[in-house]
Parts: sequence; structure tokens; C-alpha cells
Amino acid sequence: MDGTDQIPVTIAGLQVSARRLRGRTGSGRFGDFCDVITLPAGRIGLLVGQVLSQRASGGMALARSVLRATANIESRPSQVLASLNRALLSWSPQEQPWLSGIYATVRPTRLGIRVKASLAGDQAALVRRSDGGVISLGLPGSRLGARADPDLADERCMLRSGDCLVLVTESVPAALGPSGAERLRDLVARLGSGSAARSVAAVLGAVGEQCRGRVEHDVVALAVKVPGNRRGTGLHASDWPGTRPYFRTYPALPLSGESPPIPDLPGR
Repeated sequence: MDGTDQIPVTIAGLQVSARRLRGRTGSGRFGDFCDVITLPAGRIGLLVGQVLSQRASGGMALARSVLRATANIESRPSQVLASLNRALLSWSPQEQPWLSGIYATVRPTRLGIRVKASLAGDQAALVRRSDGGVISLGLPGSRLGARADPDLADERCMLRSGDCLVLVTESVPAALGPSGAERLRDLVARLGSGSAARSVAAVLGAVGEQCRGRVEHDVVALAVKVPGNRRGTGLHASDWPGTRPYFRTYPALPLSGESPPIPDLPGR
């Protein structure tokens, strides 16, 4: 896709894709970014955010540094965002940035991938189930850097085979027009069984089409896809960092009298 940067992301056992659609104004006062970090106990941290500052590049660098310092200590996403809020408030008054975004952690379990998410702003994470249903993940929270006691909360869900988690910055629905949030949700519902890379390309492609190739500010989208397309099964996580050897296939709890099929392991 023209005008995009593919952000290198690798997580063993999952399909992951992150891309940035470059805007005409560059970084400037606005900056959209993402980060993916490996955490203790086999967890992975995911952050997508938008910084508003006199110097957005400095705000993005600060956010990444604080995230990597606190995410290894705090287990709840809301606690990590609260630490980031304190760091933003201590920034230079001339450059004090505001940040909106989503911070989520993912962790393999016997039933699939457990996701916890906290929002700094209104844009929720979206989960497309393998049957085509879409749910929102995360409760609206305070933007960071504005007040000392932000309203932040955690929400969780479970991903299983064929499910896809989509994280975008607030610039994405804004670029999709007045009904951008509804358009984004409909778009995610129509993603089908494609890969994480195709999901990201579809989201940014819709932004580019809506803006006729003239996106004002950078926008970022990140997708995490659980391999397989069999409903009701868990994730094979044999290569997940920090997992034990017997963490290979995990069927979900049966919804009926029959046990769900166990997904095949490529190359096993």
C-alpha cells in the first residue's frame, strides 16, 4: 500500500501486523505510534496511541520509555496508563503532551488468549469473532496528561481460534468521517477469515479511500489474529515465550455434549 510503513512486530504463535499510514503533515504536533513488548509470565503488551504536543516526537519517546519501564512491574493495564499519566504531567509545561490510546496485554491460557485492555480516550479495541460477530473491548477513560486522577478501568475477554483483535488510534475513526466509529465497526465485521496483515490493510485502505489519498495526520492500526478458523477452540501456544512444553493445544470448554476439535499444529 502506497504511503504506509510496516512496523516490524513478531509474536510467536500469533499472527500480528502493525502499519502506519503517513499523513501529509508528518509528526509535528500530532503523532500516532504503537509499541509491542515482551513481559514476564509469557505476556505481551500492546500499545497504540496518539500524542498531542508542541513536539510530538518527544511525547512518543517518553510514552515508549515509561511503558517499557512500568509494564514489567504493573500487571493491570490501567496501572500502566496511570504511571504514564504521571510522567506526562511532569513533562515540561511548554511541551506537556496529551495522549489517547489503548494499552492491552495478551497471555496464553488453556482456553485461548486472555486479553486485558484499558482505554485512555473513547476509542475501544474491537474483537472480531470467528463467526463474524464484533464486540468492543475497553471502557472509555480519561486522556492522559490532562489531570492527576484520570478515570481508567480494565476490561478483559478471551480470544480463541479464528478471532482477531484490532487496535487503532483515534485518528482512524476521525478520518473515516462523521460516523467513523460505526464505519470502523462494520469494516471489522466484514474482515472475514483473512490474516492480521489483511485486516490492517483493509482498515488503512478504507482511511485512504475516504481521504482520497490525502490523510492529514499519521494513523496507526494493529491486529492480532489467533491462528485457525475452527470455532470454539483454543490457541496452540507451544512457541509462546515463557510457556511450558505442555502448552500446545487447548480446547475450549465444550458448549454441548461433544468436545470441540483440537486445531492442527503446522509442522508438528
